Amino acid sequence: CQRLKLIPVPKRGSPLPDQEKLKEMLESARDFIDEKYMEDIGLNDIANYIYLSPSHFARVFKRMFGVSPIQYLLSVRINRSKELLEQTEMKIGDIALNVGFSAQQRYNEIFRKQMKMSPSEYRAKCKAMIMNQ
Repeated sequence: CQRLKLIPVPKRGSPLPDQEKLKEMLESARDFIDEKYMEDIGLNDIANYIYLSPSHFARVFKRMFGVSPIQYLLSVRINRSKELLEQTEMKIGDIALNVGFSAQQRYNEIFRKQMKMSPSEYRAKCKAMIMNQ
């Protein structure tokens, strides 16, 4: 899955003395998401991992990476599910559970929102592309 590019933190008044430390903490949180996406994690779990309050963490994560921590988590999950849809014959419900969604319906909603098609349509499109090569 492709990493999001860092967005420079806008300077307001005096620079934060621990800005480099905060950057390291946020990168650590992003790595935590990349490693634990398949588990039942949420904003509180990620913020607790780097010892920040959830609200402060969400604000600085979005400022640095351009997306909220939850948006990033969902993107990681959807990207991994796309790989599974392309490379396996796993049932869509099993894929949803495998990448961290608690219900297939929620997975279908998020997938459709991000990809503008259902997981089964995506899988069929990938298979058609392979057959046409």
